[in-house]
Amino acid sequence: MLAREPAVSAPRASVAGRVGYGGIFRQTWRVAQDDPHRWLEDVLGQAALAWVRDRNARTFAELTPSARFAELRDQLREVLDADGRIPYPVTRGEYLYNFWRDAAHPRGLWRRTSFGSYRDAAPDWEVVLDVDALADREGENWVWHGARVSRPGNRLALVELSRGGADATVVREFDLVTKSFVADGFVLAEAKNAASWIDEGRVYVGTDFGPSSLTTSGYPSAGTSRCGRSRRSGRRSRG
Repeated sequence: MLAREPAVSAPRASVAGRVGYGGIFRQTWRVAQDDPHRWLEDVLGQAALAWVRDRNARTFAELTPSARFAELRDQLREVLDADGRIPYPVTRGEYLYNFWRDAAHPRGLWRRTSFGSYRDAAPDWEVVLDVDALADREGENWVWHGARVSRPGNRLALVELSRGGADATVVREFDLVTKSFVADGFVLAEAKNAASWIDEGRVYVGTDFGPSSLTTSGYPSAGTSRCGRSRRSGRRSRG
């Protein structure tokens, strides 16, 4: 939440219990039921969203007109877009992968290079997925949320994309050899998803299977589902 709010009295709380474990004390708190701001916990409610929009508008109106704001913004962009940043990689099979944003690619490039090339002053990066180009092509405000690569083959990935940087994501299966999304591959509709590989034909999934499957914050509860597909047909099934 971007809003900057004047000091507001915090909800009253009382210690309901204290449990010792390994020298660490856990404190549980009981929030007073008369908290006047409890209605803001309905994070998707229209009243709460309107409150946030109003506070955001006030914050922008107060902070953005100043010359100092523009100066700081330009300085931060210069640092964040600098070509001299260290491209921290992760190893997946024979490649080193890196996600890179700069002024020319604000949404980012998922790219890779060899171990040998990474040691060079200017590594030879191969673009695997251009998120800017994907967003333009599909007419979506895609924001990168990461990818899980299958092991040990390191050929397939579960790519997570969100609309506008939201917590909710869309999960889509991606082929790292063809550098394209898999036709009729694994897909999870927009939700606060969690997904990981079992093998190239099966994945563990935590997603919105209905009201009882989510926490009060909209995240998958402890229960997960195992999804699989016929290797021959590519059809997906859940069990």
